[in-house]
Amino acid sequence: MDRHHRESLWVDLVNIKHLELTLDTRNPRHIDSYLKYFLRHVCRLIGACASLEKLVIKFKPSSYYSYVLETETHDEPGRGLPIKYLEITGYAGSTFDRELAFYVINNATALQKLTVKPSNKEALDRARHDFRHIIVF
Repeated sequence: MDRHHRESLWVDLVNIKHLELTLDTRNPRHIDSYLKYFLRHVCRLIGACASLEKLVIKFKPSSYYSYVLETETHDEPGRGLPIKYLEITGYAGSTFDRELAFYVINNATALQKLTVKPSNKEALDRARHDFRHIIVF
């Protein structure tokens, strides 16, 4: 699909200031093939919210966190996210969790507060590692 066609499919959701997403990635069947497409669409949804100030991402608790996504960029050129507050709950440290979190963090133009609430003790250790350059625990 060429760039012009992709841009014509873009929708702006201009009046959304607060968005809460609950994401259930617990089903390990066919996880690799479906999550990379799911991640792309979640990133596009977040990017379409032109006035978004607060984003809450709630991951359903999962014991399955070792899946790996193909390396891919989810940035939409020229689209910064005006997010001021980002809250991530249920963080397990999966590739999906990290990619989505860092997509938002790397594209946020006004981020003032980041809160990460890991799903368990092992996830807390992964979160400390993943966010060591961003937050203090």
